[in-house]
Amino acid sequence: MTLEKRKNGILQLTMTAQDQRIIEKGAKIRGVAVSEYIRTLALETAKRELDQFSEPETVALSADGYEQLQALLDEPLQPNPALANAFQRLADMQTKKAVISKDATE
Repeated sequence: MTLEKRKNGILQLTMTAQDQRIIEKGAKIRGVAVSEYIRTLALETAKRELDQFSEPETVALSADGYEQLQALLDEPLQPNPALANAFQRLADMQTKKAVISKDATE
């Protein structure tokens, strides 16, 4: 096991016996140890909250980097081939639908 994967942090919890039984049942349903169950659910919750409530990170650019970013932002957007193909398929479907609708009303 690499150093990065080794788990060496310890977190202790106090709870009621009823809470403990509920957590143990949840872990059993998932087929994992209680510590893994709690760790996984706590991490998922913490990551969601960080994504939702954290302030955006600041990115520092040099003057040259800022100029390059501005130049890229000022360029007109060009769809990649997959997006252009999707737009064409949508236009084709809408044209086909319009023809079918026109035929139905005649």
